Amino acid sequence: MMGFPIWNATNAARERVYTDMEMWTEVRRRVLNKELSKRAACREYSIHWDTLTRILEHVEPPGYQQAQPRPKDLLRNNFGIYDSTGAV
Repeated sequence: MMGFPIWNATNAARERVYTDMEMWTEVRRRVLNKELSKRAACREYSIHWDTLTRILEHVEPPGYQQAQPRPKDLLRNNFGIYDSTGAV
């Protein structure tokens, strides 16, 4: 185990699993090769069961995804407020 967070890890270390590609692949490899059970992986890496499920479903950490598009700028569109270029 190459210095990855263990059960008594700090919150900062626990959050690394979501974006650290090395940890993501390490967890996947160990669980998929049956080197480590799912339950033991959750305990050893201090991750939630749903997080482990996500790790096993995706080869790499999924990026940020919005649930729905951001609303349009109502002031600019409806009231003719100008942007920095002078366009409406």
